[in-house]
Amino acid sequence: MKQKGQRKLPFFYHWKLSRKLLLLFFGIGILPITVIFGITLYRMVQKSSQMQLYTMDKNFDRMEQTMDNIQDRIGRIGSLVTVSDLVGDALRSDDSDGLVQELQKFDALSDYTYQLELSSDDISILYYIPEKFLLSQSGNTCYRPLNDLTKWKVDAQNLEQTAGASWRVVHEKNRYGQKKSYLANFRAIWNTEQYSELLGIVAVMIPVDAVRDSMNGMMDQQTLYLLDENDTILLSGGSQKISEERLPKLEGTSGDTHVENGAWLVRNKKLEEGGMALVSIVPRNVLMQESGKIIREMLIFYIIVCGISFVLLQLGTRPFLGRIRKLDTTMEAVDQGIMEPISVPEYRDELGRLTQRYNKMVEQIQHLLEEQYVLGKEKSEAQLYALQAQISPHFLYNTLDMMNWMAVKGETDNIRSVLSSMSRFYRMVLSRGAYIITIGEEIRMCQAYMEIQVMRKKKKLQFLLDVDEEVFPYLIPKITLQPLLENAVSHGIDEKDGGRGTVRLSGRLMGDEIVLQVQDDGVGMDPKMLDEASPDDGKTHYGLSNVKTRLMIFYEKNAEVICNSAPGIGTAITLKFPKKEDMEEYNG
Repeated sequence: MKQKGQRKLPFFYHWKLSRKLLLLFFGIGILPITVIFGITLYRMVQKSSQMQLYTMDKNFDRMEQTMDNIQDRIGRIGSLVTVSDLVGDALRSDDSDGLVQELQKFDALSDYTYQLELSSDDISILYYIPEKFLLSQSGNTCYRPLNDLTKWKVDAQNLEQTAGASWRVVHEKNRYGQKKSYLANFRAIWNTEQYSELLGIVAVMIPVDAVRDSMNGMMDQQTLYLLDENDTILLSGGSQKISEERLPKLEGTSGDTHVENGAWLVRNKKLEEGGMALVSIVPRNVLMQESGKIIREMLIFYIIVCGISFVLLQLGTRPFLGRIRKLDTTMEAVDQGIMEPISVPEYRDELGRLTQRYNKMVEQIQHLLEEQYVLGKEKSEAQLYALQAQISPHFLYNTLDMMNWMAVKGETDNIRSVLSSMSRFYRMVLSRGAYIITIGEEIRMCQAYMEIQVMRKKKKLQFLLDVDEEVFPYLIPKITLQPLLENAVSHGIDEKDGGRGTVRLSGRLMGDEIVLQVQDDGVGMDPKMLDEASPDDGKTHYGLSNVKTRLMIFYEKNAEVICNSAPGIGTAITLKFPKKEDMEEYNG
């Protein structure tokens, strides 16, 4: 009977073992590696993107802290200037003051300003004062005329005392005559005696280079911008700079991390004081560039691993497959009556031992065939039946086919068990050329045979052994019980719906007689049909008549074979024969 699995996959069932091993390689090797690779690659790309975002945010936070510190320093100095009495005394106009008194007041203010600059390293201070003061026209002091503010687009009348919207980048000379670019914070100086009167403007400045140095050192392609209250770019730092017209819209980008905004990743934040905003802009494709690099490296690694695995598979399976093909070819020749040893190196694994025993079996068969003419007719025919059973290629084909399926499913332990059982079976079949063996040896041979049948039936078959050990020492013609077990499986269990059943082998000693019985719960049949299966009928087993003939010859017609069978219930074959113990008399 064909199994259901064979009907579902007929194309796969007929594949060569090499193709099945290749499919197995992809199924249990490449497929899991691919799944693991895909999951790992996804997590690595995700982690890389997270790390890049983390680096962008950390750079932004660092720059924000730096700008807060700069604003705090500039704000403290600006506050000290605007509330100083020296500033108010110097800038309040008094017609009673002469030129000397005016210069004295400005000298005191200059000294105070110089002390403030010294206390803050890179800070510079300029005063924009009315043109009526003589010092406003001096280019190398800390005083400038008020009308110079128009160069920096600063409206003196609209400045608030908080200096919240008064940041500009200016190009001015400091008190030492050095002209630099400065980030300047402009503050109004009001008359403390009459707050509606604007006395002048103070600009507290820090060199642009000092600020830009802090803005550099960002992540690749990350650019930072300082914007004024009108979202006009004051400063920028980083690897790539874009114009104000190309700046992405900043609405919705304020937060604790960069967010997608068109082709950019953007983060902006209003600084705590002063009205400036800090903006970070990074092209979105930066994340994909780093991810693409990781993907390329991982793909190369994946291809190398798969290639090495495939080469190792070829190197590892080539000798094994070659030996299987050699054994298969040689066994095909057996069907044509050509029995030749297999010429392969001697391996010590299960397949090697099986090949060695096959070669030994062929040698013994050839030797026995040569001696056939000198033996008695009855005994010679009985021995020939036993030899035909020994070389049963159909049983070996079925077992090798079962091993192919186990290899496809990766059942390494089951393959090892099958090979072990086959080795034990053929070793006992050979029995060093002995034709007569003990019942104990016959039972062990049947156990090995049924172990293979149970594996072939995938546990649908159950084998029960109930033979008293007291019958083990007595003699029996070799391969007497195995054909009966084969008939029970092939014609009893296999033809039963579902293919499930139990085969029981029992034996006991009754006086001077030994009773052995093979019983199955298969489909059952007419007992006459069992006797019709002969070695010449072309079937894959030989029938009860052969077993009965051999027993009659060996036990000198004192043996009895009883068949009991009923359709739907099962079949029981009982053998009765006298005790014989002298081994040397028959195999000497």
